[in-house]
Amino acid sequence: MNCFSSSIAAVGQHDLLLNLLEDPDRRRQLRTFCTAYLGVEVTDALATEADRLGFTLLGKPAVGADDEGEQAKTQRWRQFRIGFQRELRNQEAFLRMLDDMWAEVEQASAHTQ
Repeated sequence: MNCFSSSIAAVGQHDLLLNLLEDPDRRRQLRTFCTAYLGVEVTDALATEADRLGFTLLGKPAVGADDEGEQAKTQRWRQFRIGFQRELRNQEAFLRMLDDMWAEVEQASAHTQ
């Protein structure tokens, strides 16, 4: 399944996901997107799929203390999907969209402080 309209889409998706996985700033963005767009605070997030309509990620939801005040020792990964407002044609547009989303989150955060 092609994630973008180019003939090298599979290789492109692999490279894109690898970039999102290895870049600490991008990982931080993914965690922030879970909170800002989905209302779920996560301790970690990994992009698992990217296409022209959005991306799928695995997030590890933050776990609070239980009734006895003990921090839960296990966390389960959950799958989330964040869709885009418009269809994207290539990797560059995908990364620009992530940057735009990040700027939107930062701007909203500045207004609430």
